[in-house]
Amino acid sequence: MKNESQAPIRELKTDHHDISQEMTQSVSADDILPEDLPGIDIKSALQRMGDNKVLYKKLLIRFYEQYGNSAQQIRNYLELSEFELARQLSHTVKGIAGNLAINKVYHSAMALETKLRNGDVEEAESLADKFETALEPVTEGLLNLYRKAQADDQLDKTGECEENVSCEIVFSKIKPLFDKLGVLLKENNLEAEQCLEALRKELQGTEAASIIRELKNQIDLFDFDEARKTYKKLKKILEKA
Repeated sequence: MKNESQAPIRELKTDHHDISQEMTQSVSADDILPEDLPGIDIKSALQRMGDNKVLYKKLLIRFYEQYGNSAQQIRNYLELSEFELARQLSHTVKGIAGNLAINKVYHSAMALETKLRNGDVEEAESLADKFETALEPVTEGLLNLYRKAQADDQLDKTGECEENVSCEIVFSKIKPLFDKLGVLLKENNLEAEQCLEALRKELQGTEAASIIRELKNQIDLFDFDEARKTYKKLKKILEKA
């Protein structure tokens, strides 16, 4: 029988063997997930991800970094009557929380998004409180994971150009790899992250580094819609260079 409380996810493609092999090369005891995290169905999420605990931990940390303060952001939007921005953010959090099996947050974000789409502002303000109540224990539980993730973004912080330095890019050299990345993004394929890492090494020390970092964050959070937009932005930069 279908579990009504479990959030649905978009169809994702991944080669669990390849991704697991890459991401577990330096696994230590600190990479093991706790058995329980408030508001998160870890068992269900791991089943979706081929029991890849390292990948799942990384995605949870990304969620904390990007959307741990989303309840306050939504409240700020409502106070400023920026209802469409509030709806967009609740929609984004809904999708990501669903993918990561953060089920109460998923359901509360979905209810909030629906009210905002229908223009029911007064009810939306009440649901914003419920969303915050659902999100708070999740962020508290993820805080320790976040604090232990000092090395997670190490690669992301390298490869920046010095200020006012123009870096040359030979687009023809990286075009096959870049085209492959585009195909993987169209397929919602998590192998795009491995392809992007190879591309990052080729573009290290160029003005494209910040776009690479943005694209990586979007892939990490399954946000393939935004990733495809960022890919187009990156393509313009590379073609111009």
